[in-house]
Amino acid sequence: MLQKLFISNNRLTSLPHGILLNLPLLSQISLYENNLESLGPGVFGPMALQQLWLYDNKLSRVDDDTFRNLTQLRLLVLSRNQISYVSDNAFRGLTRLGEVSLHTNRLTTLQARTFKELPSLVNISLENNFIASLPLGFLKDLNNLGEIDLRNNSLPNLQQDSLDVFTIAKDVLLQQNPWRCDKDIVPLRNWLKQHPSKVNQTLVVCETPFRLKDEMIAMLTDENLMPVSPTKEPVLTSTEKRRRPHTHPPKQSTPSSAIKTTLASQQENVTNSGQGGFKETINNSDILIALAVVSTVIISLVIIGCVCWKRNRRGNENISQRNRNSML
Repeated sequence: MLQKLFISNNRLTSLPHGILLNLPLLSQISLYENNLESLGPGVFGPMALQQLWLYDNKLSRVDDDTFRNLTQLRLLVLSRNQISYVSDNAFRGLTRLGEVSLHTNRLTTLQARTFKELPSLVNISLENNFIASLPLGFLKDLNNLGEIDLRNNSLPNLQQDSLDVFTIAKDVLLQQNPWRCDKDIVPLRNWLKQHPSKVNQTLVVCETPFRLKDEMIAMLTDENLMPVSPTKEPVLTSTEKRRRPHTHPPKQSTPSSAIKTTLASQQENVTNSGQGGFKETINNSDILIALAVVSTVIISLVIIGCVCWKRNRRGNENISQRNRNSML
């Protein structure tokens, strides 16, 4: 009798009702990497199936009682489809289901009863979806829950009722969500402090506001979460390093625009005044030089006049002496 069936890597778009009805010993079916768009309740008949692989198809929803005949199922893999809706009773009857994988789909929320009446469920994979909120008590009575993975979703915060049900899990993966760190994040912050062993707290960090981006939520204080008025909210440039709250701003390596403007004005004033003084100095020097030249010319003329006068006097004395001699 057939025990394992592999129909992967084909182009199947649908499975007719009743095609898998008379296979009571079948324990594994691999239907991954096809083009399946839907599955109806009549596709799977009663069988001892323990593993069902349906990843990498085009399933958009999981309706009530789709797997109701698979009472022995331990592993259900529905990841990497296009699933946006899972009904309240999609997994009804799967009392032995230990792991369900719904990661990398298009889920935005979950139904409150989707995981009800699954007492053996240990692992739930919901990462890489668009889940923005969780229904109250959606994990209630899952007493054997080991891990729930909610990484990379769209959760801005979590209400206290949702957090209370996380307490039954051993590991909760919450990183890579757009956590908004305001007063609504307080329940998550308190829960993280109370259950440090369940979550890697260094990875659960604020996304907004910008002043708290990448801050560990578990380390936030009430003062951190107080709203900041627009006039006090620091405006950081893209190149300025983010600083932790309640620290002084880092010293800037270059002057601000206002300082640069002031310095430029001062430099301009100094330059202008310097140029004015220089021009004045040049004018005074020209006057002194002119006076010196005129004085030199006058002195030279006086000296030349004196010399000429002495020569004329000597010449007259000689003429007089010659006249005397001639007279004698």
